[in-house]
Amino acid sequence: GYKFADNAKILDLDSLRTATVIPSRLEGVSLTSEKIALCLLDGNGNISEMILKKATGDTKDYCFITSVTEVNTPLTVSSAYQYVLGGQALTYANQSKIMNVSVGPAAITYKDGQLSSFANLKGGTVSFLSANTITISGEDWPVSQNVYVYITEAGPKCYLTQLSQINLSDYNVRAYYDDVKTNGGCIRIITAEKK
Repeated sequence: GYKFADNAKILDLDSLRTATVIPSRLEGVSLTSEKIALCLLDGNGNISEMILKKATGDTKDYCFITSVTEVNTPLTVSSAYQYVLGGQALTYANQSKIMNVSVGPAAITYKDGQLSSFANLKGGTVSFLSANTITISGEDWPVSQNVYVYITEAGPKCYLTQLSQINLSDYNVRAYYDDVKTNGGCIRIITAEKK
């Protein structure tokens, strides 16, 4: 395979957003031709510029859903969701569809600039915690550079905090990822509940 030049410029795109990606972020990620829009090499044969298509998940938003109301009867289909995105409490309602999600961390998908759907993230109990790596069930996971860390309480309520403010001795910590690592998956949300 190719190596990245020291000053390589990498972008990941979806239909509306871009994310700047550092080369180390792509370690272990399977980059198929469907995920690469453009790849330029420098004079040494190293990748100098690369444009990816939804290869890392870094263009999505990740939130914590605090309330779900879904009605699906023969006469009515509607839904309402309260969620926290980056510390801001928001509400989304739809009179024509339900998303079959539950309270907890989720990815947000947009279509034509509007919220289109939520999808719950997978996760587990954390046994090792650092700024760059988290261990869940014996498996090490990279931590997103844009990870959201929430202190959670009954309700459910959640409050944005910093990773440096939590530890495994004082908190029950869970971490949530968006996809398998070979598809660019990493820890997007961390929740900590006081022991």
